[in-house]
Amino acid sequence: HANTAVEKTAGGALSVTPLRPAGVLFQYNGAPLCIDPYGLPDGLALPRADIVLLTHLHPDHFDPACLRKIAGPATVFIVPRGCGQAVSGNVPHAETIVLENGKSHTFKGINIRAVPAYNLMGRDATGAPYHPAGQGNGYLLDFQGFRVYLAGDTEKIRDMEKLGPVDVAF
Repeated sequence: HANTAVEKTAGGALSVTPLRPAGVLFQYNGAPLCIDPYGLPDGLALPRADIVLLTHLHPDHFDPACLRKIAGPATVFIVPRGCGQAVSGNVPHAETIVLENGKSHTFKGINIRAVPAYNLMGRDATGAPYHPAGQGNGYLLDFQGFRVYLAGDTEKIRDMEKLGPVDVAF
């Protein structure tokens, strides 16, 4: 894929392919990992993901038709609170792991930590935040010391200062 970059990590090569509008495909030690795949063009061939991370349920991040293209019977989903039932009802897969902010899970040598993603200023017509605190996730992925931050749908929030150093941020 023309937009793929390859990063060196202590555990091997990490390929990084941005997907529109906010998705990313990683491949690490033979394990495809996808975040928020949405609206993939029909001609784009992606591998079946071993793991899929979702940041929240808004339709520009949670696309069941797209998820059915990349998920299979062995795919594991990691989702924020409130997303598990939506995945289970729409996409065949092996397991759904709900991670709340601050919780971690290790998958094939990748440490995945759910971090806050929310709005302070962005509000809908009723005055409610588009993305309330505690409902969505960003993710901090640690590939054997190479750290990738996926902000999710958020604004610049003070919680970002607690992440520590990152090598790549989306």
